[in-house]
Amino acid sequence: MSSPIRRDFADELLWLPIAAIAPRRVVTRRQRQSIQYQRLLASLRMVGLVEPLVVFRRKDATGGYFLLDGHLRLTALRRLRQEPIRCIEALSEEGFTYNWHVDRLSPNQSRWLVQRALQYGIPEERLTLALDANPRAPLRKQLNFEGIAPEVVQHLRNHPIAPATVDILRKLTPARQIAVIELMAISGTYTTSYAKVLLLASKQQELVNSAKAKRASGLAATSFVRSRYDTPGPQRAWRQIEASYGEDVMRLIIAAPYFRKLLENERVRKHLAVHHRDTFDQIRSMLAYWSLSEPDKAGSDP
Repeated sequence: MSSPIRRDFADELLWLPIAAIAPRRVVTRRQRQSIQYQRLLASLRMVGLVEPLVVFRRKDATGGYFLLDGHLRLTALRRLRQEPIRCIEALSEEGFTYNWHVDRLSPNQSRWLVQRALQYGIPEERLTLALDANPRAPLRKQLNFEGIAPEVVQHLRNHPIAPATVDILRKLTPARQIAVIELMAISGTYTTSYAKVLLLASKQQELVNSAKAKRASGLAATSFVRSRYDTPGPQRAWRQIEASYGEDVMRLIIAAPYFRKLLENERVRKHLAVHHRDTFDQIRSMLAYWSLSEPDKAGSDP
């Protein structure tokens, strides 16, 4: 008979003062200056705590609790002096955090949720404050994807990108937008600064307003020209590597056992080590990489 399922959390929520919760790590100054922390502060001011903290009862006589999950929220709540704090009591002392299993919202998903909230009658000013958005620009405009190619919007459904980056993409023609997104995907970089560089590297006919002159502020003229003509190069090289990767792996599968068997011959091993040292080192490196371990006796020096 199977044993009953063990519960890891108590059924009832706890309402604890800040002094009763002992954090397990320190939130750094850099984390407190991050955009994520500022948005968390804005959300706590307007909405309150949505996700309870996870705590574990201390075994000493203090009667307090260790904090397992929610250090950034606790720091923000301490700054806002909001207590008591809603907590979930864990029955085992495991520093498990759900954040590792949470899929972040893409800009397109965030835009859809905001539109739904506006349709249900939530004031735009309240949403702006809760999201820590720019109060000088309407929220509808900040999350607007008008002028963006459908292929780009589809790609951004699974990738986080700042509204400022979307504004930069809007200055490009649809074909150039797709090319820029491909370059961002290759490099794994979706930052606004990288988008600015790609904007400056675009040709005049690739701009929506081609009559407007571009200013390469902060970039030297040589860097600007180099970025214009060099960006297609890495893209082509990356595609060539992707196309040949499978064939290279197959060759390695075939060649590795042969070279291992070859180096088991002591005379061959000594000859290569004395007369073809570079080739000998390359073969040893290949075999070491292939086996994911140190070379065996066949790869040792004579």
